Amino acid sequence: MTPGDSDDSVGSMTTRHGGPDEPASKEELLALTARMRAVSNRTYDLFFSSGMGGDVHAFIEFCGVISKYVDICHQCAENGIDFRLLNTHSGQGLPVEVHDMRYLGEKLDCIFGPAIRANPEARDTLRSMLFGEDDAQEVLDPGMEETLQLAKDLRRDGHHVVVRDRQGRILTPEGRLK
Repeated sequence: MTPGDSDDSVGSMTTRHGGPDEPASKEELLALTARMRAVSNRTYDLFFSSGMGGDVHAFIEFCGVISKYVDICHQCAENGIDFRLLNTHSGQGLPVEVHDMRYLGEKLDCIFGPAIRANPEARDTLRSMLFGEDDAQEVLDPGMEETLQLAKDLRRDGHHVVVRDRQGRILTPEGRLK
């Protein structure tokens, strides 16, 4: 090993690399995702062998979050994208698909959904943390633009129309929360 290199091991798997600031080859990234998958699988095994699956269902959902992250990173590695610094700290995001976000939403909803929905201040704080103050009210449900356009057309024809999001909150004609 050269100075600055690290030796990261999971079981018998070892990968040597200089760190996230140095470029990594596709093979190194794939090896890293293999190690990540091994840790994810061990975490899943530990959760279930500890009785967490039956005792605290929401706790086990974190395994799904970890696994999805590994899936996304593996896809990046397959495409030659160095995923190691794609996070809020670098300001660069992972390339994700709608189905990835739907899955993560389901997991996080299981864990925190009822608590967030029961506390509007907590919900607004989370939205603000995820999307920023300016974008906090810009989050629309899929297909909402079509609904807003239909409402606009109906209003133009003299009808009174109220559009609500999936949580039942009233939206302005522009799609913002009232």
